[in-house]
Amino acid sequence: MKSSLSTEPPPPPPKSSGYLTEGATVKIDTGYKTNRLSVLEQLDQANKDLIMEKERVASLEKEIAEQMEIRKMLEYRIEENERHLQFLETLQQENEQLRKQLVNAQAPYEDKIKELTLELARSRLEETKAKQELVGLKIELLVDKKKNQ
Repeated sequence: MKSSLSTEPPPPPPKSSGYLTEGATVKIDTGYKTNRLSVLEQLDQANKDLIMEKERVASLEKEIAEQMEIRKMLEYRIEENERHLQFLETLQQENEQLRKQLVNAQAPYEDKIKELTLELARSRLEETKAKQELVGLKIELLVDKKKNQ
């Protein structure tokens, strides 16, 4: 007699039939309207989302690196512009000092030019007066000559 407790495992069910042939029967509401996904489908979707997010993060990191390079370049240009500005301010101060020196050095010469111009005008006036007196004297001589003749 055979015992009802056999040590052999039961034969496996055929692969094409059974309640798990289409995956897990557990359905979870994902919040996407009326779509219900199985746990495996959710896992696949989560993996796809993770890959997309990793790509997005990599893209953002690349953009951040580019922005950092641009920032460094701009900071360098700002520093260089500040050095140029300081140099130009120094030149401007030196030019202002030279202009003041020139004005101060010019003032005595301008005063001397004014004096000489005034003296020249007086000399010309005196010369003109002398010429007028000379002409007057010549006229008197001519008048006297005519009277004496």
